[in-house]
Amino acid sequence: MRANSIGSYFTLLSFSGEPLEQCLLVSPLVDMERTIDNLMHWAGVTEERLEREKLIDTDFGQKLSWKYLSYVRSHRIDGWNTPTFILRAKKDELIDEDTVINFSNRFGCKLTVTNGGEHWFHTPEQLSILCQWEVQSLNQHNFN
Repeated sequence: MRANSIGSYFTLLSFSGEPLEQCLLVSPLVDMERTIDNLMHWAGVTEERLEREKLIDTDFGQKLSWKYLSYVRSHRIDGWNTPTFILRAKKDELIDEDTVINFSNRFGCKLTVTNGGEHWFHTPEQLSILCQWEVQSLNQHNFN
């Protein structure tokens, strides 16, 4: 299985307990509640306001939703037992480094942090790093 960004969160929820051979996550949102909390902070939106207004547009193009925050709080990633490789860029401003480190430590994932790149790997250099990481990760079956 392979997922990027927000797809990682939904993939981890959907496939928890499934017998997967290997998992590759790129710039993964592994703690959606913390990500939403960060977005709320950046937008200057309190939890009370979000609960009252239910849906708030932000200046940076994201919608904040009380329904979505409530969903996330009731759907946490509590278990993951698939050998997992994670690629994170050092300059990823969307995903907190400590969140990914904590997830990796909690579930025994192999974390690779690259100095080149941001949340989205999109330049030729970044895509080269991504491709090399994918090949190396797919060739490693036992990293513990």
